[in-house]
Amino acid sequence: MLLVASAWLLIPQKHRWFRPGARLSFGALCWGLNLRIRAHGQPVAGPGTLYVANHISWADIPVLAMVLDAAFVAKSEVRRWPAIGHFAWHFGCVFIEREKRGTTREQAEAVERHLRGPLGLVMFPESTTNDGRAVLPFRSSLFALVEGGGDTRVQPVTLLYRHADGRALNRQEARQVAWTGDDELLPNVIALAARGGAVVDIWFEEPLVGFDRKHLARASHAAIVARMAAAE
Repeated sequence: MLLVASAWLLIPQKHRWFRPGARLSFGALCWGLNLRIRAHGQPVAGPGTLYVANHISWADIPVLAMVLDAAFVAKSEVRRWPAIGHFAWHFGCVFIEREKRGTTREQAEAVERHLRGPLGLVMFPESTTNDGRAVLPFRSSLFALVEGGGDTRVQPVTLLYRHADGRALNRQEARQVAWTGDDELLPNVIALAARGGAVVDIWFEEPLVGFDRKHLARASHAAIVARMAAAE
């Protein structure tokens, strides 16, 4: 993945090979970790789509990048991470200061500009990761970034990790797959690779209609919780 990504970083963002090169980089990572993706339903196509997903692992990002033509909303500190920060910036991530209320308008304008472009945008409203056996409350403040955007479609996306043979993970196994708390990245990558792979189910739920941020947060959360309960 590092070899492919190093070559991809040389491709200008407006070049026609930019997005295929990014997908090839993420595909190399998923292949190396033996992550098999099973998509259910159809993502809403086209610009102006905000995908909101539950968040389990750093692996959610390459997995979703394989099936969506979209960038990601990321916390601002990611921009300062060695190597990963530059990769995220080059990919087109929108960085936000979640704790600085005074910058909300500027951040909303940045999200709006992106959604007027050719790509969708992925957001993780839990604002953190967990072991994937539950869904933490969604922060409605993040939906304020698109509140009132009449052309914005919001589509909930459910992620669920399983054994490579499709069996459900128990609580201990789910914690081993997840990247939570103070887990360090490299040991987690090695542990995930050592498991012998995993299946990642992705469900694209029905798009939502409504401009109120609290309604969007509640409805997105309910759709993902319902899917996880049905999938057990």
